[in-house]
Amino acid sequence: MNKNRYINKGFILIVIFMIITVSSLAAYSILLPDVWPSPSLPYLAVPDHYSGPACVQMILNSVPSVANRQYHSQSDIYTSIMGHNVEPTEWFSDPAGVEGALEDPALISIGHWSDYSGTDRDYILGKMAYYMNYPRYMTPVSIGPDEHWVTVFGMQTIGTPNWAGTTDVALILFYDPMPGTVLNTRVVSYATWTSSPELWGTPHNNPASAWHNKYIAIIEPPKIDVKLKIKRWVIEGKILPPNVIVENYYRWQRELEYNDRMPEVIQLLYKNPPIMKPVLINARDYSYYLIPYEKSNMAAIFNAYTGTFEEFAYSEQRLEYCFNRDEVMKNLAYQLEKQRLILLDVKELELLYDAYMKRSSRLLPVWKAQVIVRKECCKEYYLNIVMNTGGEIIEGLGDLEIEQR
Repeated sequence: MNKNRYINKGFILIVIFMIITVSSLAAYSILLPDVWPSPSLPYLAVPDHYSGPACVQMILNSVPSVANRQYHSQSDIYTSIMGHNVEPTEWFSDPAGVEGALEDPALISIGHWSDYSGTDRDYILGKMAYYMNYPRYMTPVSIGPDEHWVTVFGMQTIGTPNWAGTTDVALILFYDPMPGTVLNTRVVSYATWTSSPELWGTPHNNPASAWHNKYIAIIEPPKIDVKLKIKRWVIEGKILPPNVIVENYYRWQRELEYNDRMPEVIQLLYKNPPIMKPVLINARDYSYYLIPYEKSNMAAIFNAYTGTFEEFAYSEQRLEYCFNRDEVMKNLAYQLEKQRLILLDVKELELLYDAYMKRSSRLLPVWKAQVIVRKECCKEYYLNIVMNTGGEIIEGLGDLEIEQR
């Protein structure tokens, strides 16, 4: 595993977070750990089921006191988690296990952690906002309907999380430790965080678990209760045309504020890197625009209905080649020909994002096509094909049943 490759990606995205502002109001940024760059972050899970240990590993090695930071192997952390699990048959690392490992004296743990999981998402987010601002520990949370631990390490709000009870939140940053994921470091808006089913748009879904229908977060109790005013994801109304999205992008770029913590990387955005035409992506119940940068692995995501910024992400592959319909059609015909199928017609071809597909993400959606093909025996068939953004068939030839026309 090339750890430096992932560190560089996180480094770039963190810089971008530091310069993004929501409006001309006083944007307040929380970025952890305080001493950056940390040579040890982010970690990736060694086996797939080690996302919980990987998050604990990151947190223990990035505590506020640099002198107290410590490294433990993920196998040792997993052993501790298993010793504290209360639902070992339902989870690899349940919330009690993660909390117990964070407080395990055998790991020389620091802090007094508590399980704040519950059904009131706004309340939990309020706790996280105040907690991350003081005493400045990163937060392990489980996202999506199944166990998937990530580490939240940054936020941006309008004003400091305060005793009054409401905070206008703009962005949230987190590390995804799962090996093989497209994204390791993500910067998302609160609207995205609280609406996407792969994040906190969906609570934990396991009726056999005590955490069923809850949003999972392990934090150290702050001294006050805070409620967040969440900016909801707009999924109704008229989809804006691409030219309006481009105008909004350049307006967003002009609002970026200079930050001198890492000037050698920050110059990237001030060179006005050229962008490609916005690509409209349809999801199950909403749409968004994805704006790839030319000759780059980066892209910005904007709300298709309001034109507002939602996410900035980094891909493992160059995005400028991912959305060329002609190239996708050529690749499709070539792959069908290798299966001794002749492509006769394409009834539908569209880019879609499905949060429940393992090989799909908001940054890298999939092409879905309904095609008519002919076999050598001259019979014609319908095929429902799923391709990645480069046009490689990932479903439809072996897993999907062919219907005779």
